[in-house]
Amino acid sequence: MQNRRAFLKTAALAGLSSPLILRSGAALAANYQAYTYLTVADKPGVIGLQSIADALTKASGDAIKIQVNLGGSLPIKASDTTQALGDGVIKLADNQFYLGVVPIAGLLRLPMLVSDVAEYEKAYAVLKPYLKSGFSRQGVTVIGHYVYPPQVIWGVKEIRSLADLDGKKIRVTSAEQGKFVEQFGGFPITLPSSELAPSLQRNLIDGLITASAGGARTLGDLLKYNYRINTSTVDSMYMVNNDFLDGLKQPEREALLAAADKGGKQATELLAKEEPVWTEKLQKQGITVTAADPKDVAKATKELSGYWGEWAKQKGGKAPEALAAIRKVLGK
Repeated sequence: MQNRRAFLKTAALAGLSSPLILRSGAALAANYQAYTYLTVADKPGVIGLQSIADALTKASGDAIKIQVNLGGSLPIKASDTTQALGDGVIKLADNQFYLGVVPIAGLLRLPMLVSDVAEYEKAYAVLKPYLKSGFSRQGVTVIGHYVYPPQVIWGVKEIRSLADLDGKKIRVTSAEQGKFVEQFGGFPITLPSSELAPSLQRNLIDGLITASAGGARTLGDLLKYNYRINTSTVDSMYMVNNDFLDGLKQPEREALLAAADKGGKQATELLAKEEPVWTEKLQKQGITVTAADPKDVAKATKELSGYWGEWAKQKGGKAPEALAAIRKVLGK
C-alpha cells in the first residue's frame, strides 16, 4: 500500500492527474492520459490506440479528450502500465507487459502452442473469461488486442536450423521464449532494446528472436541469418480503467468498445502486411533467409509440449484448466 501511494504521489507531481469536473452527476476529468510502450507514433499499435481515443472524443461531443503518450514520455515503466491504469493515473493503455500481474495470460505465449493469428484467436476466445477475472482484480478491463507477426530467429552466426542454436547466446523477450532456446542447446539472454545493437557488435550475443517488422528492421545491418520458425506468439492488449469505463455514458462506452475491437484487428492486419515486406528488404540487404523445415516445426512442437503442462502447473490456479481447454480447441 505504501509503494502504491508513493507511485500515485510521483505521478501526481509529474502532472498526470487532472482537475475533476462534474458531468452528468459523475466526477470525470476533462482531459485524460493514455499510454503505450511503443516509442514511434506510426506503429500500428499506436495508430490503433489513437483511433480509440479519437472515437471516444467524438462520441462525447469533445467533452472527453485523451492524450496518447508514447513509451518513455511519462514516468511509468512499461512493466508498471497495468498498475498505473488500475490506479487511475492513466485511463487507457496499449499494454504488452502484463504477465507479471495476470500470469495466466502467458498461456498465449507458450512456445509452439499457438502457430498463427487464427490459432491465437481460438485460444484467446477460450482464455477471455480468465483474463476478464484476472484484470478485473487489477481495476482494469481488456477492450481489444492485436497480434505481432511470427517471432523468428535471427543470427550473426549461421542459424539455418534448430541444430544451429546449440551453444549460441540468443536474446529473448520472455522466460517462455527462453525455454525454446534452452531446449535446443542455446543460452537465452535478457537485454533491453537499447543494448541490442552494441551487444551484437561486441559479440556478446549471437542473435535474437523477433519479427522482421519488429526489432529486425532496425538491426538489419548487424544480422546475417534468419531462420523463420515461429517460436512463439507475442500480443498486446488495449485496456481501460474500470472506474473510467463505468463512468461513461452508454453511447460513449459503445464507441470505445467498437473502436478498440476495430483498432486491434487493423493493427494485426497492418503488422501482417509489413512482415513480408521487411523480410524481403532484409534479404536484399544480404541476410540469408531460410524457411522453417517442417521436421523442425514438428520436433519443436513435440519436445516443448511437455513444457506447456509444467508451466501451467507451476503457475497454478486456473492455468491447468485453461491450458487443457486451449489444447482441445487447437487440437494439440
